[in-house]
Amino acid sequence: MATTNPGQIKNGVSAKPRLGLFAVHFLILIFFSIALSGCLSTEGRLEVKVVDSEGNPVLANVEVYDNGILVAINGTDESGSALFTLDPGSYEISAEQGSSKSPKIEAVVEANAKVVKIVSLE
Repeated sequence: MATTNPGQIKNGVSAKPRLGLFAVHFLILIFFSIALSGCLSTEGRLEVKVVDSEGNPVLANVEVYDNGILVAINGTDESGSALFTLDPGSYEISAEQGSSKSPKIEAVVEANAKVVKIVSLE
């Protein structure tokens, strides 16, 4: 009785193409899973611009609160902007620089949308 080694042709069919076909199907499945995960995102973006009393951008720390709990903090860039990616919902934001702190203001974040809020430090 003759035995066949993996990859040898048996009854006119090679074992290697089956493995290759499986790998191709697996890679296609992974590709579409990754592609769809980006499309199904439910997060929104919040941009907070911090300015002084004259409207000039300020380097500051921006805090984001959800029901009074600090959920995110980020520093502004040279244009006075801080960016956040958040779940949809209502948040309170405030900014501080040294001893100056803004009052908290509300920001409503929606899925797959960007909201911009301006916070003034005085």
